[in-house]
Amino acid sequence: MAEMKEAKAPEKRSYKKLHHVEIEPVKGENGGHVVTHHYHSDGMAYHKPETHIFGKEDGPELMAHLQKHLKIQGEAQAEEKAEPENEMEAASEPATEDVNA
Repeated sequence: MAEMKEAKAPEKRSYKKLHHVEIEPVKGENGGHVVTHHYHSDGMAYHKPETHIFGKEDGPELMAHLQKHLKIQGEAQAEEKAEPENEMEAASEPATEDVNA
């Protein structure tokens, strides 16, 4: 008797590769920014642009969002890495606090 095999469709590539990001300011008293992510279309799949809206008070959230998607370090992350790695390095740096005697 012949062996039966199940036919399977090739797996779809579900990843999206970022092409570019647009950041547009929102005019008016509400302010804020509209961030749109545009993705590459590889011929097999079209990825619709994703839109995110940030209010004028959402500056830190906007920066965190951009850092995540663009894979860049922010100032806080860069400062954390700039700290001395050991006690000898820390001892060689001048104090930054005022001392009142």
